[in-house]
Amino acid sequence: MDVTNCDNKSALHVRARLIVGYLAFVLIAGSLLAAPLYWLLPYIAHGPFASLLGDVPFRRVADRSFMLCALVGLYPLCRRLSFDRRDWGWGVRRSRFLTCFAIGLACGLASLLILVAIELYLGVLVWDNRRTAVVLVQALFSGLASGVIIAVIEESVFRGAFFAVLRTTHGKAVAIVATSLVYASVHFLRSTGEYHTIHWYSGFDVLGGAFSNYTDPATVGPFLALVAAGVLLATIRERAGHIALTVGVHCGWVAVIKFTRKATNLTPDPSLAWLADGYDSVTGYLACIYLLIILFAIKPLISAPKS
Repeated sequence: MDVTNCDNKSALHVRARLIVGYLAFVLIAGSLLAAPLYWLLPYIAHGPFASLLGDVPFRRVADRSFMLCALVGLYPLCRRLSFDRRDWGWGVRRSRFLTCFAIGLACGLASLLILVAIELYLGVLVWDNRRTAVVLVQALFSGLASGVIIAVIEESVFRGAFFAVLRTTHGKAVAIVATSLVYASVHFLRSTGEYHTIHWYSGFDVLGGAFSNYTDPATVGPFLALVAAGVLLATIRERAGHIALTVGVHCGWVAVIKFTRKATNLTPDPSLAWLADGYDSVTGYLACIYLLIILFAIKPLISAPKS
């Protein structure tokens, strides 16, 4: 029994070191790769890519650099942790995964479109009449493409591997709460400054400025909303036993947010703007209340015993 406990503790320590090493790789490699990626943009911003890549700020390139390194590092991390597809939340047949993804996508699109409609009705958001139908359609499909990438990475990490480790070692409640808090926290690791002269180390400047958002009171509402979103996604993952549904829901949310940011503007009225200010002009105190209502409404359904 003691030997088993020692082996389990040793395995947990190894996993912890690997995860810390993975995070260090993402931060260091992402910082180093940001400048070369930015310098490469003028050579690929031609033709159909001109409108998408022609005027991208360096901080956004740095964000994508970190995301790319996170994606590249996932496979070797998975191999070293001896995780199989089930640990990452992918332990389901492809046809079943795609079906659940489609259901989740529909739910994600519908749920956040309702929230946006409420924000428009209340005057929190104002429709931007300058946008053409072509621009809005492009924004929607761009949002769906971004949503797939973002959802696969974030769900595999947070509701996949991270959730599986905590679920095994500390139980369901800790796994849901801890993954939701970390998930919300990392969304504010982004720099808001402008970078005009880019050096090889500029990625580290972005990384250093990324923590400034934690001192901004305006981020409290979005942080609470993201915690609520994380709890909802983790609860769905716990019930389903895989991340197909959560990948779909997450993808739908990202697509609607990308579309809404292009199609609307946050009201200049401070008596209403605080409900969605501080992050993406959609996520805020109102979104937090809305997501908690959804969570409590569907919890009896997703908590029902499996047949």
